[in-house]
Amino acid sequence: MSFEGVEMQIFVDEFEKELEGQSDRGLVIVGAAGLDVVLEGLLSATLNDEVKREAMFGPNGPLGEFSSRIKMAAGLGLISRDERRELELVRRIRNKTAHEVNATLSTDALRDLCMTLVLGRRLYAPKVIPLAEFPGGTRGIPHDFDDPRVVIPAVDLTLPDSSNPRSVFAASVRVLLRILVARTATAPDKKSPPADFMHPEEPLEHSMTQVSSQLKRAEALLEQMRQLRDRLQENGRPVAEQNDDISDLEAVSQKLKAMQQFADYSNEVIRRSRRSNLEQQ
Repeated sequence: MSFEGVEMQIFVDEFEKELEGQSDRGLVIVGAAGLDVVLEGLLSATLNDEVKREAMFGPNGPLGEFSSRIKMAAGLGLISRDERRELELVRRIRNKTAHEVNATLSTDALRDLCMTLVLGRRLYAPKVIPLAEFPGGTRGIPHDFDDPRVVIPAVDLTLPDSSNPRSVFAASVRVLLRILVARTATAPDKKSPPADFMHPEEPLEHSMTQVSSQLKRAEALLEQMRQLRDRLQENGRPVAEQNDDISDLEAVSQKLKAMQQFADYSNEVIRRSRRSNLEQQ
């Protein structure tokens, strides 16, 4: 499922209501399903529009499973290490629960897994935030948060019933839903497909851009190392170690230059040959 930002926020708000009143097994299965859907939305936000949703996220697609979506989101740098760990724990709890009709989160195995979830406790905030109090006793949302006449209430950021595995699991699902919405809002722009290569010299030409960048970095670092060595020499300090490092980096630089030179030559030969063939046609 693909979402725009507001649509995803509405989905999460409505989905959280679905979590209420569920059995332990229902809470786990429904909670994991919601995370799965929002995770798909996060990944969809980074794919170019020409990629067919069904081909990627359908049952037979490479991102058709909860586990593959978690791995891809982590691999693309869309979620943090802790978020990946938490999602993996939710997946494991879901898998264990799905195979037991009467599963409860109070059994030892499931309880232990639930109690290793951390984000629900670390990022807990109450769902209902009380309104500020204005002079005269009225309540509302102030325009100026620093107005000394307005009393902004404090809220308890400690997860209630934090020793209860059900409470911990539900809190982690709610927090993960909010996190994935936030990650989607700041996800990199969708990438357009790259232009097709039209000429035989272009793949190598593009590949060598990275070599050129490495060469520039190596040359800049060499200059810094030489300057440092010269300053040490002026102060009568030993420079044998610096000379060894410089020699090693000079060897790397020479290899990069040779690669660049050969690639430039190869591309020039190909380019001239291509143009010659065009002229003869």
